[in-house]
Amino acid sequence: MSTQNEKPDQTGSSEELREQLSRLDQENHELKRLLNTNPDTGLPIRRLFERRLQARVQMGGGSCGVAVIRLDAAYDRIKDNRDPSKALLVKSILRIRRVLGENIYQSDRADEFLCLLQSDVSAEKFRQLLERVVAAIAARHEPPADDVNFGCHVGVALADADTRGPQELMWKAAMALNEARETGQRILYYSQELGDRTRTREELEADLRDQLRKGFSHFYLLFQPIVNPEGTIVAAEILVRWKHPERGLVPPDVFIPMSEDNGFIRHIGQWALYQSLHTLVDLRQMGFRGYFSVNTSPLQFNQPDLVERVKGILDNHQLHGRVLQLELTEGALLQNTDEVTHKVAELRQLGVRFAIDDFGTGYSSLRYLQDFPVDTIKIDRSFVQGAPEHPNRQEIIRTIQFMARSLKIQTQAEGVETQAEHDFLLQQGCNTMQGYYYSPPVDVNRFSQLITSGRKLPT
Repeated sequence: MSTQNEKPDQTGSSEELREQLSRLDQENHELKRLLNTNPDTGLPIRRLFERRLQARVQMGGGSCGVAVIRLDAAYDRIKDNRDPSKALLVKSILRIRRVLGENIYQSDRADEFLCLLQSDVSAEKFRQLLERVVAAIAARHEPPADDVNFGCHVGVALADADTRGPQELMWKAAMALNEARETGQRILYYSQELGDRTRTREELEADLRDQLRKGFSHFYLLFQPIVNPEGTIVAAEILVRWKHPERGLVPPDVFIPMSEDNGFIRHIGQWALYQSLHTLVDLRQMGFRGYFSVNTSPLQFNQPDLVERVKGILDNHQLHGRVLQLELTEGALLQNTDEVTHKVAELRQLGVRFAIDDFGTGYSSLRYLQDFPVDTIKIDRSFVQGAPEHPNRQEIIRTIQFMARSLKIQTQAEGVETQAEHDFLLQQGCNTMQGYYYSPPVDVNRFSQLITSGRKLPT
């Protein structure tokens, strides 16, 4: 007989509730793991690293540092064809883990990883660990990938009394990594000198961007005469210069590579081409019948509308293409060879000449001399300077001259500085020459005086 005060049995419902809570806890844990793990590599993501770094910096005491590890350019070249499944990438991570344990995190790139200098590890021990990482990644792989070789670069930043926080450490380590990749070093530590150079570069890039907006108002052109064997000026090489209002003259070997890296070289090249032909119109009115030789970067030459741009500038100034010579490097000729061949052919139909700059310092392939109808080979200054005293350089110049004559290509020597160099080049049959022996690069007023005077160079 039942009573009215009898309570229902809640044992089953309590157990079910505990099971549900346990499952929710497991699912929540798995969700967190998935959210905090890179799906391709299985490594904890950058956000977790930054939290740990923040805690380490706030804790203070002992050593504190960051290392950024990135697989090198050799991996970039093979990853699509030889590692589409990322098996070699994962093997590289396993190799790093054997050295660093769990102290490795995924960066924003699949081939870049982060490591934290732990408080119980000295800076010297940290360096030794990173050296082992470099050696481990460079070790030969097992078949069928035993023919694949790649390595890594490491950028390191250690905290000091002036370190303001984790973001600064990350920035310094990334800076060191970039420098290591550019200079080919395997491990590079951040230094104040590196920081100063990087800040200067960033400031110059900002100023260069400002110059782009202002139409290159602080840029100007110099003209270096090119002479024939009789010393008559038959052409000029156009050189771009940048006079910074605060820093003074910025060396070309500083702003040109920077412009190639950020793509501004296309705009600088366009400006130089327009300004040089604009100047040529005035010089032709003074009786100058030579041509201008303008350097063209691979980035500029690879523009899809390059032919239309050059034709437009020539038409705008009512000039025939024969007044223009474009200088290309050997490397530029070997990029996208079909496209380059097509552009060269189109521009040559306009009358534009082509010269290979710094011949002999790059690929030096006879094949492209046959494939590309160039007009002139420029013999690099490294062969010209001191040639009368160096038999090896003499032989190189003789070989270039023989090859050019066989292919009916003109030769132009650059960097001529002495009478002896001049005499040797004449003996070898060099067609044109330039260098300080004849004239340094000069402004347009001085160049105008040289061509109107009718004097032979050197004077």
